[in-house]
Amino acid sequence: MLEQFRHQIYACSRCGFCQAVCPVYGITLRPAYNARGKLLLLKEVMEGKIQLNEALVETLFQCTNCGHCVESCPSAVT
Repeated sequence: MLEQFRHQIYACSRCGFCQAVCPVYGITLRPAYNARGKLLLLKEVMEGKIQLNEALVETLFQCTNCGHCVESCPSAVT
């Protein structure tokens, strides 16, 4: 399933604009809870560096779906 998102995962420029506007990151200060962190984790999964497990899936679903990350992304990752 990750293959269909490969372009978006690799398009992330890691600028941090999404982190600056992410309410979940703002409360937790956990990089894995913002879009940049999630894309980095998915890249590691695609490259076989980490395994996709239940804890990782829980991390990936920590999101308010506010859309601020999409609005602020200069790389147009949606």
